[in-house]
Amino acid sequence: MILPIGKDGFSFRRMPWVTIFIIIVCIFIHAMVTNYDRPILEKIDKLQDEYIEFYMDHPYFPFARNFIPYKKYKPFRKKIEQYDWYRESRTYVFPENEIVDQARVKLDGFIDDIIGQRRQLSWQRWGYKRTESTFFTHFSHFFLHADWRHVLFNMLFFFFVGAFLEELWGYKFYFIFYILCGLFSTIGSDLIHPTTNLYSLGASGAVSGVIGAFLARFWNEKVRFIWWGGGLFSFGTFTVPGWMMVIFEVGREFIYAKIQDASYNGGSSTGYWAHFSGLVFGILVVIIMKIIKVEKKVLKPKLDAEFTYMDRGYKRYVEIREMITKGLKSEAYEKLKEDVPKYPRNSEMIEQLWILGRYYLDNVNNLIHLKKYIEHELKKGRPESAMHYFDMMRETFPKEKISDQGMIMLIKYLISIKEMDHAKKMTEEVAEGINEKTPEGIVVQLDKLVAST
Repeated sequence: MILPIGKDGFSFRRMPWVTIFIIIVCIFIHAMVTNYDRPILEKIDKLQDEYIEFYMDHPYFPFARNFIPYKKYKPFRKKIEQYDWYRESRTYVFPENEIVDQARVKLDGFIDDIIGQRRQLSWQRWGYKRTESTFFTHFSHFFLHADWRHVLFNMLFFFFVGAFLEELWGYKFYFIFYILCGLFSTIGSDLIHPTTNLYSLGASGAVSGVIGAFLARFWNEKVRFIWWGGGLFSFGTFTVPGWMMVIFEVGREFIYAKIQDASYNGGSSTGYWAHFSGLVFGILVVIIMKIIKVEKKVLKPKLDAEFTYMDRGYKRYVEIREMITKGLKSEAYEKLKEDVPKYPRNSEMIEQLWILGRYYLDNVNNLIHLKKYIEHELKKGRPESAMHYFDMMRETFPKEKISDQGMIMLIKYLISIKEMDHAKKMTEEVAEGINEKTPEGIVVQLDKLVAST
């Protein structure tokens, strides 16, 4: 399995609420319909048992192999095959017509009951079937899934790529695009197999469209993928340009779909033509958007206008990153020194300032900004982030400290993650600075930490 997991160097300015919403809705709906289907499946299970028992007592009727799951009649398979042989060889003695007619009425009742119960199942009521489709089922089917494995794998694929497009296109456009991917994946599958009698379920067609759009959007840029070989430790990551994986994904889905056609005459539990159609639709949308410059002329200006104070800081950071990419490190560093005081909580700008300051051996002047950000992260309850920036500071200034209260909070975090040696060392550093002016609360907390380390 190969799964796109994002693009290196891409920063998010906002939460991908639409992606999160769709994932939550799909998982919630699956939990609800699983609970809804359970008593119906129990009734069907019981009816199928009764049907098999009936056939064992009335072997002069053909056994409906396609009507009853194989695992149900597997224990009786040899007996059923023997009855079939008797009938074909005309060695079986049929009872009188009146008895046969009575048995047939009972048999028809079993079949009608099983069909009636099956029609109540969620995938038959709200799944998409070309010959029985309604306006509602055109949309409902890509929020339904066959089982937990189906929904979780679809949402995993969706989560890793959807957030990137949502960041670039905005909530509304992205949501409309997702819905259209689901619709066109079904339309494409129907055009290829107009007479199919199978139900369509799952978000995989829509997700394929999102994956296609993601790869096409980053056509000439490096995209990171994770591969999994099936084993516990058989996995890794790699980066390739988006265009290579566009060719790979389109080719793979097309080949799978053709193999499916040859093997199952257009029918299988996996809708590869829906995957292929969604994928192609997503790619075509991005190509058209690039030709008429929808993202550049319409979406980006609109999103930029909605930026908050923090978003404007991010915009400045993007401009500075572009300067660094062009080799203008010195100019970028000067801009960072101007902008960091304006956006003191922008982690990307602070980290970039520190990296360039280390390059120019000028981080003494940047210490104040880094310390303020570490304290800010601790106050916001983000000790892991604070520890990251503290370690970054210590790489250049091994003896530098933040406030005593901040140091104690970091020590507590280290103890919580079982980094006892590191915690003990920092506790000793704080203890060395204790004097008569140190607040009593700090002294009490420190005594407790000394005892625990």
